[in-house]
Amino acid sequence: MPGRKTLIITAPPTILGGAATLARIMADHLGALGHAVTVAHYATLSAERELTGSLSRLVTGGRPGTRRYRAWDGTAFVSVGCWLPELETPYYLDSRLWRRLVGAHDRHLAVGGTALVAAPLVAAGVPHLIWCASDMLGDRIDRRRAMPRWRRAYDRVCVAPFLAALERRILAGRGRVMGVSAYTVERMRAVCGEASRPIVRLPVPVDGARFRPPEIPPAPGVVGFIGRLSDARKNAALLLDAVALARRQGHDITAVLAGERPPALVAYAARIGLADHVAFPGHVDEADLPAFYQGLDVFVIPSRQEGLNIAGVQAAASGVPIISTRCGGPEGYVRDGVTGFLTGFDAAGVAARITQVVTDRPLRDTLSANARAMAEAEYANGVFARTLDGEWRRNWGEGVDGA
Repeated sequence: MPGRKTLIITAPPTILGGAATLARIMADHLGALGHAVTVAHYATLSAERELTGSLSRLVTGGRPGTRRYRAWDGTAFVSVGCWLPELETPYYLDSRLWRRLVGAHDRHLAVGGTALVAAPLVAAGVPHLIWCASDMLGDRIDRRRAMPRWRRAYDRVCVAPFLAALERRILAGRGRVMGVSAYTVERMRAVCGEASRPIVRLPVPVDGARFRPPEIPPAPGVVGFIGRLSDARKNAALLLDAVALARRQGHDITAVLAGERPPALVAYAARIGLADHVAFPGHVDEADLPAFYQGLDVFVIPSRQEGLNIAGVQAAASGVPIISTRCGGPEGYVRDGVTGFLTGFDAAGVAARITQVVTDRPLRDTLSANARAMAEAEYANGVFARTLDGEWRRNWGEGVDGA
């Protein structure tokens, strides 16, 4: 089996977030077992216009192409262009470029925010595995609300119906589907409807040796979040509102919001009086993530929708209590009064839970220990490896290691 050519199709790695993290986890795992891994993605109009048959390139004879490169410490990548990417739906259409790439590999996986990245594998008719975080509509609805009016209309009338039909076809195809959480599994089964098929939960592994509680407890009152802050689903303003309210109530709470630095969000923090009480450190390198979590007293997930929120599990492994809205995936590991607290989408409720944990240090210690124990038991690499191996055997009649 060593050297088997394995293709992972995912979203463009320039789109930072959970999909890129999932793809890298899978690529690293398979690479360690001897697979010759190639990661492929569609070329976006914004980042790789020269690979597309965009409207502006049609007049000069431009055609879709591919680009090979290396990233993630040497992993082989292929970027695949399409015709008319301005319309968005062509990103997922079949093409000779995709057929050639798929045909050059022995094993195939699709790893992404949704199952849509599996479209080239379904078109090629090859057995494959799908690992994703959300259904298409759940992943998209809040993004749509943030679009300009004309784009919302186009999305509702043209893009979303096409993608919904494609999603149903993918989930009815030859791939074995795995969701990152019980929430994801439930949403995908709802899409399948009466034709529901086996969909299993493949938990995201978290390295408990890297993500572990600090030897010296963090300063009380430091709450944090990390993610794509420009993504409407993340609802970062809710966290700022909760911190501002807690401070008005006399609590010494500060916040750290890592990821992008959207100017509108930074301006909003200043407008509600948090200019000196919230930090926006920007992107945190992978090597620095453990220290980021270890510096937090509480991790807050203010999102409207999450398939899992990998950062939340990493925070739990680091012994950080979690306060999360009831937004889907986190409800599988944020357990009221055990590992943290679940709240509604109002600032008062979030602020109340933050201040409860910050001011009650024995409670914080208990939540911390429970969060760590939960992460070790349910998100260890062994759980991930065994589940993946089982699905691999059902799909190809062999283990991930070829045995």
